[in-house]
Formats: sequence, C-alpha cells, structure tokens
Amino acid sequence: MSIYSISGLALCAVMICLLPGIRHSEYAMAIRILFGVMIFGLSFSLLMPYLDLIRRFTESSNMEAYFPLLLRAVGIALLSEVTATVCRDAGEESIAKSVELLAKAEILILSFPLIKQLFDTAELLVRAL
Repeated sequence: MSIYSISGLALCAVMICLLPGIRHSEYAMAIRILFGVMIFGLSFSLLMPYLDLIRRFTESSNMEAYFPLLLRAVGIALLSEVTATVCRDAGEESIAKSVELLAKAEILILSFPLIKQLFDTAELLVRAL
C-alpha cells in the first residue's frame, strides 16, 4: 500500500463524513475513528521495509542496544498523535493536550539511558584532554 492509496482512503472517509445526515451524527465519529485506525495500521506497511534497513545499519554501527529505544519512542509518538487527534475530533482538547504531554514525558524518560551514555562519553573526552 502506498501513500497515494492511504491518502485516497482518507479522502473517502472525509467525503463520507461530510454527507448530509452523517455530518453531525454519532456515526461520523465512529467513521472517523474507524478510518483513523485503518490508516494508522496501513501506514505500518509503508514503514516495514525501512525497519529492516535501519536494523542492519544499527547492527553494523554497534548501536543495536539503542534500536529498541528508537522504535519505542517512535511508536509512542505515533500512538499519542493518533490518540490526541481522536480526542480533538471528539471536542476534548484538554484530554488531547494531556495525552501529548504524557507521551513527551515518557519519551524523555525512555531516553535517559541514551543521555547518560552521552554524558559518559563527553566526560571521557574531557578527561582525555
């Protein structure tokens, strides 16, 4: 599936939601959520070939310990973005902001081992001078 197919699917969802009688009903929210989840799932089919390529790069550069951290951070960011968008579509801006804030905090906490490694490397470089 390409980005063109996913874009076409998104435009079809918008057209269905704009149909008279559906626009302001509870069906519009269900359609938005259904198509949002479908597009989110289909977007992974676009990313899968690149994950193997990234994995090979990290194995050759001795960075394989950080690859799972990178994938988790990207997954958290994507999931929180979709969740926040669904919350905004439902008219819950404050919940959407909370989801985004907590996702950023979780990514920061997830990156602590990488930050520690960076500081340790900087300390070694300073001591070498």
